[in-house]
Amino acid sequence: MQHTIALTADLALICDGAGTVLEVVQSSAAFDTTTWKGMGFPSLVTESARDKAIEFIHRLKVRGVVFAADLQLAHGPGAMRFVGGMSGDTFLVVGLAGAAEPQSLFEAWVRASVEQGSAWRNMTESSVRGRVLRSDRGADLREDLLQELTRLNEELTSSQRSLAEHHAQLERAIAERDRRMRLMTLVQEATEDLSATLDADALPARAIDWALKAIPAARAAMLLERRPRSHRLEVRAARGFREDTLGMLLEETDPCVREALLAGRAFCAREGFGTSAAESAPSDFADARSVISAPLTGDPGGALLLLSDLAKAFDPDAEWFIDALCNPISSAWHNARVHVEMERLAVTDPLTGTYNRRGFNDLAKREFDRARRYGHPLGLILFDIDRFKLVNDTHGHAVGDQVLAEIGSTCRRFLRSSDIVARLGGDEFAILVVETDKAGAAVVAGRLRARIDQEPVQTDAGPIAVTVSVGSTVLDSGCKEFSTLIGRADEAMYEAKKAGRNRVAAWTAK
Repeated sequence: MQHTIALTADLALICDGAGTVLEVVQSSAAFDTTTWKGMGFPSLVTESARDKAIEFIHRLKVRGVVFAADLQLAHGPGAMRFVGGMSGDTFLVVGLAGAAEPQSLFEAWVRASVEQGSAWRNMTESSVRGRVLRSDRGADLREDLLQELTRLNEELTSSQRSLAEHHAQLERAIAERDRRMRLMTLVQEATEDLSATLDADALPARAIDWALKAIPAARAAMLLERRPRSHRLEVRAARGFREDTLGMLLEETDPCVREALLAGRAFCAREGFGTSAAESAPSDFADARSVISAPLTGDPGGALLLLSDLAKAFDPDAEWFIDALCNPISSAWHNARVHVEMERLAVTDPLTGTYNRRGFNDLAKREFDRARRYGHPLGLILFDIDRFKLVNDTHGHAVGDQVLAEIGSTCRRFLRSSDIVARLGGDEFAILVVETDKAGAAVVAGRLRARIDQEPVQTDAGPIAVTVSVGSTVLDSGCKEFSTLIGRADEAMYEAKKAGRNRVAAWTAK
C-alpha cells in the first residue's frame, strides 16, 4: 500500500505503509532528493510553506475527502500542529508548525497515520468511537479531540436521522393533504352535480355513483330511503347487487345501518357482519368483510351503504368522505322532492286530486300529438254535474266541494292509470282515454255515468244523488288541433244535456 505525503507546492513523497520513502516527486531541482529514498521522512515543512502546500492539494484535485482538520499532536514540552486530508488510501499533509522535535515526531505521526489510514476513515463513519490512535514513538492524538470529533459525528448522525424522520413525516402530511384535497374536490363536484339534479327518482343512482368514484375499495353500494311512518328503509338505488334489490326493505335495526342511524354519522365495520343487504348481493358479497354506512338527514331521510369483499377496506378518509357527501345528498334529494311536489301542485286540482286545466292541457296535447304522428286511436270525454248549482244553493258550498271531491275520486278509481282525468273548472271534468276508438270511448263514458248515478255521494248533509251529462269524441283525420277535439266533446256534452241530462252523447259531424 502506497501513500503520498505532500510537503510543499514543489515536493511530494510517495511512502509505503511503514512511512519509508519510495519515491520523491518535485516540480523543480531545488532539493537533492536521491538520498531520501529508503529512509524515513527527515525534513520539516515550515510555517511559510503551509499555504503553498494547500495550493498543491487544490492542484491535485483531491476528491472525496472524508476527513480534514487542524490537529495538534502533543509530545514532551512542545507540540506539533498539522493540517491533513484523506482521499481513499492517500493521506495528504499540508502543513506543520511549533514542533519541539519536528523530525522524530513528524516521522512517527506519518507512520501512525499511514498504518491507521482505514481507522481514520472508519472514525468519520461513526464505527470507531472512543479509540485513540498511537504512533510507535508514543505520540498520542489528544483524547479530547477524538471525543469531540466523535460527539460531533454522533450529533450529525442524529441530525440526519431526525431530518429523515421529519422529511418522511412531511411527505406523509403532503400525501394526506393531497388525498383530502382530492376528496374535498370530489365533494364539491358532487354537490354541484346533485344540486342541479331535480329528478328525485334519478338522484339516488347519481349519488352512489359519486360514492363509488371516490372510494374504489367499495365494490357495491345502495341508497336507502326511510318509509313514512315506519321503521323500515327502502332501497331506491343500487350498484353491484341483484336487479331485484330495488324496492327491498331493510329494518332500521339491521346491523349495516343501525349504528350510523343511532350515531348520526358514518359508521365503518372493518371486519364485516351479517346483514340482509349483503345477503341480496352477488355471491362475492354474501359475507361482506367491510361495510360503511352513513345517515341521510332531513325529509325523507335514509342511509348510504357501501360494501367490500376485503377486510379493512375503508380507511378514515372513506368515513370522512361519506359523511361529507351525505350532506349534499340529503339537501339535493330534499330539494328535488320539493321541486317535484311544486310541479305536481302546479298541475293538480287541490279539491279533487285530479289534474287541473293546466296539467291536463300539457299532458293531453302531448298524447294528442303522439297519437296523430303514429296513427294511434285517442278518445276524449267531457262531463259536468247536472244541476250542481242547486246542490250549492241547497246545502252550501262545503257540501258542494264534498260532491266534487267524491266525483274526482270515483273517476280515479274507475279509470285506467294510463287515462288522464282533470277538473277543468267548476263542475266540469275531462277524461283523455288513450289507445281507445269511438266505440271504446262510448263504453267508458256509459259505464262512468252509470257508476255515478248508482252511488249517492256521502256528505255532511247526508247522501246526495248525483247525475252527470257526458259527451265523447275521438281523434280522426279531420281533427288537426287539440282544441278541435275539445270543442267536439263539448258539443256532444251539451247535446246530452239538451236530451234530458244523465246520459251520454257521442259527437257526430254535421
